[in-house]
Amino acid sequence: MLLDLSRNRIHALYGTRAWMEPRYLMLADLYVRENKLKRINMNLFRTMKSLTRLDLSHNQLSVVSGTLVACRLNSVDLSFNRLFELDCCGWEVPVLYGLVANNNHLSTLPRCTEQALIDVYRLTLDKNQLQSDVIFEIRALENLQFLTLSGNKLTHVTLNSSTLPRNLIYLNLSHNNLKVLELPYVPTKDVHIDVSMNCIGEIDWNTMSTNLTKLEMKGNPLDCSFISITAREYVRSKVVCTESIVERCLPKATTKRPLIHKPTVNERRFYLT
Repeated sequence: MLLDLSRNRIHALYGTRAWMEPRYLMLADLYVRENKLKRINMNLFRTMKSLTRLDLSHNQLSVVSGTLVACRLNSVDLSFNRLFELDCCGWEVPVLYGLVANNNHLSTLPRCTEQALIDVYRLTLDKNQLQSDVIFEIRALENLQFLTLSGNKLTHVTLNSSTLPRNLIYLNLSHNNLKVLELPYVPTKDVHIDVSMNCIGEIDWNTMSTNLTKLEMKGNPLDCSFISITAREYVRSKVVCTESIVERCLPKATTKRPLIHKPTVNERRFYLT
């Protein structure tokens, strides 16, 4: 059963006896996107025993409270809201595979990520305010396969066995401010990493993992992109990389205001004659 409450200018959701009716107990997909919600209590969804998808995107959420308990829930979408933090402590979502929270204001990962999201294999956190140290918290999510951190505030990342989940196959770090690329460790074969639109001007081929099969680097001062193992070896052996000047990566020059010459009395008289 599907219930779509999208685009209704809903300002609040409250728990009532109606949620206990059989039709809501059988509800599988709930869409409350594109409304006016500013806060939501996750306890509201406890009675929905069949809930598999919850979409709260494109609201004005700044507070997510309560405990999300849903034994069949596999997807939660909180994107395009106003969240500065997200508390997942106490969540019981054993089959949750995807959490989408892009286009918010998160500066850290959700609290209790290691416990609540241990089985998640797709995590989308694009366009937030995440810092470089967030990468060290990702390693505990051993089932994570797809991770996107595009458009955050990453200036450097450490990509090795202590930071990358062992099942990771796609990592998106594009549109950040990375300057150096080092990939000594990639956990699995056929891994795709996207670091396009950064400020990378250096790459260490000697330490690059052979498990990396696809690398996207467009929009960097140095572009050594490849799409296969064969292409990688060719780029590496021939050093076929494209160098270019990227204005947003150039040091910001200090600009001085030009001196304004004030004419003397005699000069003013000269101008007037």
